[in-house]
Formats: sequence, structure tokens, C-alpha cells
Amino acid sequence: MRTLVRVSGIFVGRLLAVMACTALLATGALLPRVAVAQKKEQEVSAKLFEKLGPAQEALKKRDYATALALSKEALQVAKSGHERELSLRMVYNAASGAQNFQEVANAIEQLSQLESVSAAEKLGFKRTLGQIYEQLRQYDRAISDTKDYIRGSGGSPKDWELVYRVYAVQNNCPESLAALDKALAGKAADENQLKWQQGCYYKSKDTVKRLPVLEELVRRFPKKDYFASLLTVYELEQKLDERTLLNVLRWGFERDVLSRDVDYIEYAEFALNVGSSFEAQRALDRGTAKGVLKKGDPSSKLARLLDSTKRIAAEDKVKVVQLDKEARAGKNGESDVVLGAQYYGLGEYAKAAEALQRGLQADRVAKIKRVDDANLLLGIVQWKLKKRADADKAFGLAKADPRMAKAAGLWLGAA
Repeated sequence: MRTLVRVSGIFVGRLLAVMACTALLATGALLPRVAVAQKKEQEVSAKLFEKLGPAQEALKKRDYATALALSKEALQVAKSGHERELSLRMVYNAASGAQNFQEVANAIEQLSQLESVSAAEKLGFKRTLGQIYEQLRQYDRAISDTKDYIRGSGGSPKDWELVYRVYAVQNNCPESLAALDKALAGKAADENQLKWQQGCYYKSKDTVKRLPVLEELVRRFPKKDYFASLLTVYELEQKLDERTLLNVLRWGFERDVLSRDVDYIEYAEFALNVGSSFEAQRALDRGTAKGVLKKGDPSSKLARLLDSTKRIAAEDKVKVVQLDKEARAGKNGESDVVLGAQYYGLGEYAKAAEALQRGLQADRVAKIKRVDDANLLLGIVQWKLKKRADADKAFGLAKADPRMAKAAGLWLGAA
């Protein structure tokens, strides 16, 4: 089975937005003029101002390359701590505008060494550095700086999300999963996060944790590869019975996520076994139309199944009216359920709902072989009729039977 793993990256725009929040704006207030009244340690030399003044003007014009070059020249002539801070802040702003993340990181690292920079700002720099180093693929630094920020500030789910992403890039499942738990903090995981979780549990052979994640992934993001993986787990490890698998396959068929020839074949066989020949015919027709099923040798199993299903469905087409009359006249709920399944296969959902509801009445239900299955099929046809509250009620009744819990869990609350 292919492990489903894909980790979302950080967008440059988001990183720049963070930089913008922490950076000082390059305005006229950034560079103080030399004044006699200023303390000596706050004075700016004329030589430094010759560089920073034009750098500031270039920054206003969004000429970031020029601003960055002049700011770095200013840094070379800066003498005092104050001059270095002014120069580094200009480098920081210019590099941010130029999207030169390495220069931004270098400026922050140097600013963090200055005594004049507050402890609070230095802590904030840690968060920015974590995001920059993730972008630069310096992953150990990204984790280290972000964790330093979390230790100092308490952190937020967004901070833990970065830690999760970086550990995931490093294929460190234990650390990434622990960080993801904190990143989610009661929030539903997105598709990539669910894929990562189930992939990690697959590699560690932890089916107990993997299965609910895979079920959520399939339910919220129905795709063929996810559904094929879920079917494999159900068939090999959960060992669900045929009736339950039939209703899982019905879920996949209704969302058009059946992808393998075995899926269409099993669906048709299971449907035939419960007397739903039109449903079986519909499954085989779609599989053939998609090119998933190829008849090939007339003596093959598939060829025989195609032929027998076509024959049985044709015979049932003649009998369905009579079956309806007999079901109404009798008190055998199983006959109503079979009739409901036939109407479902024909796409006559209102008639299907009527038959199933009749069969589940108190004077008929005792004859039904699998009440859980009847309730689930009733839920499906109500769902097809867009009666969502009625559908969920029926799915809930089906889920109460442990044999049908997995299939009903997929259908319950179905969009």
C-alpha cells in the first residue's frame, strides 16, 4: 500500500507579513539628525548618515536592492552600538522588502546581540527566525528558534504548526505528531495533516490510531486513493462482514471513488447476494464505461459475472411489479427490504424509502434478516432524496449495531 504523505509549505507572503509586523517602518523618524543636545552615545556620525540617508530614501521608493547595499555599507562604518542598531534595522527593512531572507536572518542575529534591543523584541526575533529558517530549509535552526520562542512566550498553535511542518519535512513522525497535536488544539486537521498522520501510523503499523484518521480523511476528502486504502484496512485487518462492506462500497460508488476492478466486482457480487440485481448491473456498467472492467475472455470470471448479472436484472425487471404487490399484501419485512434495494438500484428512491419504511414497521420487522442493513439502506435513499435529518436518524439506528458501525459512521452526517 502506498503511504500518503505530503506536507504543506510556508508561503513567502505569509513570512513577509510576519516580517512587516516586527520590522520598524523606514520613515524619517528612523534616523535621528545629529544635534548638539543629543547625548554622545546617541549621536550619528556624518559618515554614517551619508550612507543611511540615501538608503532611507531608496527604501521609501521601494528600491530595495539599493537600500540594502547602502545599509550594509553603513554597517561597515558604524562605530557605536547605537549606530550599529540603526544600520542593522535598515538592513532588516531593506532585506525584507527584497525578500532576501538570509540577509534578514543575519540582521536579526546581529540585532539580538545588542544590549540596546529589548528582551521582548529579542524574543519576538526568535519567532521570525524560525519562519525564515524554515523558508531557507535550515530546519534544525527553524525548530530551535521556534522552540526558544515557545518556551519564552508560551507559544501558539501557529508556532506548533511550524514545528510540526519542519519535523515532517525531516520525516520525524514522533516529534511531528506531538507538535501537530498542540497545533490543532481542538481544531479539525486539514487534508495534508490527516494524510501525514495516517502515513506515520501506517509506517509504525499502528492500525488502532491509523484507522480513525483514515476514516476522517475519506469522509471529509473523498478521493480514490484514500478510499482504496480504507477498503484494504477494512478487508484485511477489520474483517468486516459482507453486508457492512456492501454499504461501504455503496458510499464509495455514490461519490465515484471506486478505482479498482476488484471494487466494482465485489460491489456487484455483494449486491446480487442481497437480491439487488439492478444495483449490481449499475455498478458493472459504470466500471465498464470507465474502462476499469474489461470483459476479455468469455470464460473469465468477470465475463461470467457480467453475463449473469445482465440476465438476472432482465428477469427481475419483469418481476418487480409483482414483487411490489406481494410485498404490500404480505407481512414479511424481508420482502419489503429486497424490494427497497431493487428500487434503489433503479434510482426510484421515493419507492425505495416507502418499501423500507414499511418493512421496518413493528408488524413486519421480525422477518428482516439484518435490521441494521435495512436501516442503513433507508438512510441512503433518504440521503438521495435530500432528507438529511431522516437519513441521519436511520444511519444512527444502523450504527447502534456493532456489525454496521463502520459503514454507518461513514454515512452519518454525509454531505
